[in-house]
Amino acid sequence: LGGSRGARAPFWTPPGDAPTPSARRRGARGPTMRAARLLLASTLVALSSVAAQDSAAAPTTGGIVNASACQGRGCKCLGPHYGRALGRYEHSVFCIFLEPLDKKAVFYPKVDEFAVLELPDIDLRKSGSGNSSVNAIWVAAEGQGSVGQNRALDWVDHTKSLVRGSFVIPFLTAIVHVQGGVVQRVQWDSGCHTCSFNTDDCLPDSTAVVCGSASSPSECRDCGTRASGEICSSSSSACVPRVYVGWLGTDANNVPCNSAGKVISRFRSYSASGLYASASGSTVSLTDVQTGQPAR
Repeated sequence: LGGSRGARAPFWTPPGDAPTPSARRRGARGPTMRAARLLLASTLVALSSVAAQDSAAAPTTGGIVNASACQGRGCKCLGPHYGRALGRYEHSVFCIFLEPLDKKAVFYPKVDEFAVLELPDIDLRKSGSGNSSVNAIWVAAEGQGSVGQNRALDWVDHTKSLVRGSFVIPFLTAIVHVQGGVVQRVQWDSGCHTCSFNTDDCLPDSTAVVCGSASSPSECRDCGTRASGEICSSSSSACVPRVYVGWLGTDANNVPCNSAGKVISRFRSYSASGLYASASGSTVSLTDVQTGQPAR
């Protein structure tokens, strides 16, 4: 699993390309048809302003056990007890942070259930206006923010841009690494798994994080689609941000978590069209954390 963030661990390589036997029995419907969809209409607690905070300092979090031990930007997304050990199918706290809006959406996906988290009120086709002025996201689970390794094998924060030139990135996959049920880190499952590497829609994320193997690192890439193209024009819900979440490691009872085997990188032949399924039609009320008033 690689231990804590401070350890130098090998680059995480997605599970093997071949689908599991259970996936083969289910056929080619793809992961989205089986995912427990955690839409804002039912599981979003707040889409709220993120208080400015030094990334190395612990937050002021009244009532959260062991909060002072938390370090890094992931501390903006804490459960009731920092460092708690979670069992399979227990609810976790998972946040999507929206930049440059300085907002976050909070979800409660279950440990080791492959989930789809959607932001239906953010239309990437309209990036730069109102709530849709989102051009990048990062995620966190239980106090651990999304990270990756640079060429020196140091762990660094990893934020994903959603708007890259004339292209948008409507979906990304995050892997939550757990050891004994304690979240160690969150990493993006980067790669052009639903598009061809040598095409215009396989786009580098232009960060310091590198992907591949330690012996052959390369820039991280993701599949995108043109904001003015056929997919985004097909419906208003086709190009809203989605984060697919899988789990890797062991739970509080040392039971292996295997939902990482359902991530998109495992389904190389899966049609990308299913990844643009309809999102929720619900509206989202933005709330300012500091004032408690609706954001303007």
